[in-house]
Amino acid sequence: MASKNVLVDQRFPIEFNCAQTVFSLHAEEIGMDEKKALKIASGFGGGMSCAETCGAVTGAYMVIGMKHGHDIADPDAKALTKQLIIDFNQKLKEVHGTLICKELIAHF
Repeated sequence: MASKNVLVDQRFPIEFNCAQTVFSLHAEEIGMDEKKALKIASGFGGGMSCAETCGAVTGAYMVIGMKHGHDIADPDAKALTKQLIIDFNQKLKEVHGTLICKELIAHF
């Protein structure tokens, strides 16, 4: 299989939006069919069509939720997922300065 970076270059922005690209590239590791992942993430691209929170960010949130989220009332699992999202946001902001689509596009 090609590296994820190569696949991103092949998929985004020609074939799929940023959220679809990120979420679908993790489909196998989260136990999801790639086509289902593409459909789920299809509405999140372009900062949810508002150029707000980047689709790549929301795609990553979906991956984090699928890997670490909870499906029963569990305050500890809820707290863990929230902390993972906070950590992800912090790391992305350290590298790119923002989570906002229209601001990220200006950097590239």
